[in-house]
Amino acid sequence: MVEGDDANNQNHQRKPTVLPILLLGLLVAGLVLFVLPRFGISLMGLLQKAIAILPLIRGFFPF
Repeated sequence: MVEGDDANNQNHQRKPTVLPILLLGLLVAGLVLFVLPRFGISLMGLLQKAIAILPLIRGFFPF
């Protein structure tokens, strides 16, 4: 093995792809849409509570 080949292989790393992250996001969204209503948790109620908390969260930011 030549030293240059070893150095070249170390610099040639795999680039992360967006596809696994996208699939994981879709899976989580699907679970939320189908599982939470079965436990009696309304998605619209959660959305309304999240919107109500946004001004409180904004108050913590320094800008």
